[in-house]
Amino acid sequence: LLRGSPFIEKVKLNERFDFKVRTTLTWDDPLSDESCNKNIRSRRERNKMNGGKGSITAETKIDVKVDVPRPFSSIPRVVLEKTGNAAMNMSMKLIQGNFVNNLAKDYEKWANDFEYRSFRASLSEKSAESSVFCEV
Repeated sequence: LLRGSPFIEKVKLNERFDFKVRTTLTWDDPLSDESCNKNIRSRRERNKMNGGKGSITAETKIDVKVDVPRPFSSIPRVVLEKTGNAAMNMSMKLIQGNFVNNLAKDYEKWANDFEYRSFRASLSEKSAESSVFCEV
């Protein structure tokens, strides 16, 4: 949601965007015989690349379509696209990087702290109890 000056509200910028986002998280476990990363063939190679540790990678594809309002519609499209792409890339790197780092920290805590793992499991059980599942 974009908020700001009366101009932003007047031209209804929030109604002029169409976003499609797809994020894929991949876990590579060097101790497993199977790996999500099919480009790395042997366990020895994976261990060498990651210092013997697993890794989480995230890949995001964002497609944004914009109905450009005046006065911005007079700016060449290539300039608008390059500016928009740069802003989206900077934002996505920050957001995705923080997410993956926090996910890794949470996993580390979960893997090494029995009480935390039990607490998180209890949250899943409560969620499952209150959820309604339907077969289609």
